[in-house]
Amino acid sequence: MFLVPRFILDHPWLFGVAVLLSLVGIFHLGRALGKSRGLSGDSGVGLIDGAIFALVGLLLAFTFTSAANRFEVRRDRVVAEANAIGTAQLRLDLLPADVQPRARALLDAYIERRLAIFARIRDLDAAKAEYERSQAIQRELWALAVTAGRRPDALPAVNTVLLPALNQMFDIGTERLTEMRFRTPIAVFVLLWGAAMLATGMAGHASAAKVERYRPHLLAYSLLLAASLYAIVDLEFPRAGVIRVDSYDAMLKGEIWPAR
Repeated sequence: MFLVPRFILDHPWLFGVAVLLSLVGIFHLGRALGKSRGLSGDSGVGLIDGAIFALVGLLLAFTFTSAANRFEVRRDRVVAEANAIGTAQLRLDLLPADVQPRARALLDAYIERRLAIFARIRDLDAAKAEYERSQAIQRELWALAVTAGRRPDALPAVNTVLLPALNQMFDIGTERLTEMRFRTPIAVFVLLWGAAMLATGMAGHASAAKVERYRPHLLAYSLLLAASLYAIVDLEFPRAGVIRVDSYDAMLKGEIWPAR
């Protein structure tokens, strides 16, 4: 399901630390190279340097925007599934009275398995096992509703109202899992990281001609760039870092009000 390095899912903050250390290291490497070449005077930031920094900024902006949009979509999907589950729960009242307790028990079990999938999403095998259990419950619930709708004492609304509601609930569940595949490709993260290191190395090279202190500026620049890249990763994996959607999962159980 996830073609990403394992350490990003287990310890996403390590990515930010790795970026920060690499930027500081490449800056000093570029500065040492500039000094070895005997740079002097106010070299400043040339036209090419400025173009590279602008390109890094554009790449960050576009990638961050895309990641933020996907985060919003994932959050909206949780709300959509919660609404679909709520609709299905209400329409179970259309089933014959003797079928309703079993149907409600199956729906409750389905909700628990859906929550378990995302609670164990870091362990892919465990998440897949929970998904298979949810699929088995889904098939049983569907078969129960279809069979009940064929009974002579069943309301016509079972087939025209309840079944579409169950179908929508199942479809949204599938869409949520499918959308988890839609992420910024790893190659883009590598490109961003490489471009940031190139720009930082060139900044270090240009700073060799300076005599004033540069460390506060280097620290501020490296922290901001590393934090930006980490934020993008966090948005793409909202169940592994600081920016999370876990709190929205409780809506599937009807818990609308946020926890204090």
